[in-house]
Amino acid sequence: MNLTKQINEIKIKEILKGFRERTKVTCAILYSHDGTIISIEADKTHDEKNMTSLIGVICSNIIALAKHDIFKMKEDNKLKQISIQAGEHLDFVDGFKVVLELVKENLFLLVIIPTSLNLGVVFFEINNTIRKINKEIA
Repeated sequence: MNLTKQINEIKIKEILKGFRERTKVTCAILYSHDGTIISIEADKTHDEKNMTSLIGVICSNIIALAKHDIFKMKEDNKLKQISIQAGEHLDFVDGFKVVLELVKENLFLLVIIPTSLNLGVVFFEINNTIRKINKEIA
């Protein structure tokens, strides 16, 4: 059965919107392992169409590369989170962190987090958001 057909997209959009409003992250995207975007909630200062397609491609490639290396290193082959930090001098003003978090097998949450935010709060909210999304998946 197609995973995207099992998901209440309106409810997922509400969950991601609430998460982004509480944390002030730049973007939160729920997508499948093949890069299909299920839902996106982003700061409206970004061009959603271009960002969506670009991030979808990047994420699916990152996941593919990471899984390849994880299969070599771990017996259980489980991928829970990938975190990438970037930005000029990796400082608190211009830096950001891209986090790819496993929601359920073949379903991922991507979050773009300005490094000026309290990462502990954001990660706490990511875990709560993942629990809410899992409740909505049939």
